[in-house]
Amino acid sequence: MTSISRLPALAAGLTLLGSVAARAQAPAALTVQVNKPGAAVNQNMYGLFFEDINFAADGGLYPELVKNKSFELNPGLIGWKAIGGGFNLDTYAVRDEQPVSPRSPHYLRVATRPGASGEAGLENEGFRGMGVKQGAEYTLSLYARRGPGGVSGLTAMLVGARGENLGQATVAGFTDQWQQYTVVLRP
Repeated sequence: MTSISRLPALAAGLTLLGSVAARAQAPAALTVQVNKPGAAVNQNMYGLFFEDINFAADGGLYPELVKNKSFELNPGLIGWKAIGGGFNLDTYAVRDEQPVSPRSPHYLRVATRPGASGEAGLENEGFRGMGVKQGAEYTLSLYARRGPGGVSGLTAMLVGARGENLGQATVAGFTDQWQQYTVVLRP
């Protein structure tokens, strides 16, 4: 019986504490003194907030079409997959020994399977696709060198959603030293 008789007293005590807590919180006040300006602000300045969620800037504000083009995302092959499941590839891996430069320490080493015939390579998914437009020009710039296995060139292709070839260009003449190559693809 004692616990039931204490219930009204407990309820009354909690009600009193709640009303004290409500009174203890004074409303916030903000005073704007327009007659007392602060620091001068350059008229050419403006503000913008942009939160990059889900690669919203990549491929849009940042006009790159190739996801993880420098193989920096971990793991290094995010955005890349082997053509045909990699059947004609012996190996493909992100490496970092003898890089192009200290600022670009990672690169992709690709070796074809001995005696392979047909396509061998990798494709990039872009940022939920690449949004290729008919009649536009797409410049591909890359650094390459010939590694073990003697691959001395590659074919870059823009492939449509149904697998059709939209445009291609050949990059050839790889040497033993890193060299920049640039081609233009036109769908």
